[in-house]
Amino acid sequence: MPAGSQPPATGTTSYYNSPGPYPPLSVYGQPGQPQPPIGYPPYMAPGAPKKRINPLFIALGIVLVVMVVLCGVLAYNLNAALTPVSRTTPTNTITSTPTALPTPTGKPIIDDNFGDNKNNWDLFQRSGYGASIDQHLLVMSEGNGKTFLEHIPGAQAMTDFQIDMTYILQNGDQAYVGVLFRRQSGAGNQKLRGYVLMIAPGSGRYFIRKIVDPSAGNPSDTVNATINLASGILDDPVPLNRSIQTTLTIQGTRMTFYVNGKQITTCDDNSSTSPYDTGSVDLLLQGSGSGTPARLELSHVALYDNGSGGPSI
Repeated sequence: MPAGSQPPATGTTSYYNSPGPYPPLSVYGQPGQPQPPIGYPPYMAPGAPKKRINPLFIALGIVLVVMVVLCGVLAYNLNAALTPVSRTTPTNTITSTPTALPTPTGKPIIDDNFGDNKNNWDLFQRSGYGASIDQHLLVMSEGNGKTFLEHIPGAQAMTDFQIDMTYILQNGDQAYVGVLFRRQSGAGNQKLRGYVLMIAPGSGRYFIRKIVDPSAGNPSDTVNATINLASGILDDPVPLNRSIQTTLTIQGTRMTFYVNGKQITTCDDNSSTSPYDTGSVDLLLQGSGSGTPARLELSHVALYDNGSGGPSI
């Protein structure tokens, strides 16, 4: 726009509605107007001579058009930058790879899905505790707040082995499930010697301990003492009524524990007392003593002999 010119006023009035007066249009063929040159019909008559447009106006118009285009492009890009971006879930996610479970290499002592009692489990019912097989489940219950042991048939003298268990803890959120292994022969609690793995699925607490004779100076009614070999809390505790799969491998004094395909801990018996080399294997359920009976439903138990001379199935 030339310098000194005023931009058109904004509002509802346009130039096409501006007040007059306007000079009358000169149209060939009207009375009192110049006649068209000879040889031209009225509708072919040349129009009035046109004014030459100043080149400066043309240049300014081009500049204005370019500026409008550039402003439009800038506004579009700015609007695109401010447009909310919808977030999508990436297709490539990083997940932790579970530790591969060891493949059993020994002969199977037992591999039971509990369709029946062909393996001769010790089934019974007592006041507050017992074991039964029902609908492809070995059910252990304990309501006295004590430890209930169920011997695994054929596992009298196990040295190196692997045991796989799949189960659901249905009641007793503070109850412990586990295995007593390399248990020494003897009557009652006076000879409850060996190693024990225990896990409370609901809270995620677990430990591996060695059961030994109590040291001198303990009360006379103290019949057992324990040495802690490993303990901790699972990163992902398993709620009640949720299936859990555990594996325990024993090789010499090395003990390795897995939960749902993930290695949880490994430890050695480097205690001051002599290690237990062999012994029986029992399933274990310890009630919480809260008044709610603990109920354990095992859908699969498999025991593999990796080094002892026990019988196979």
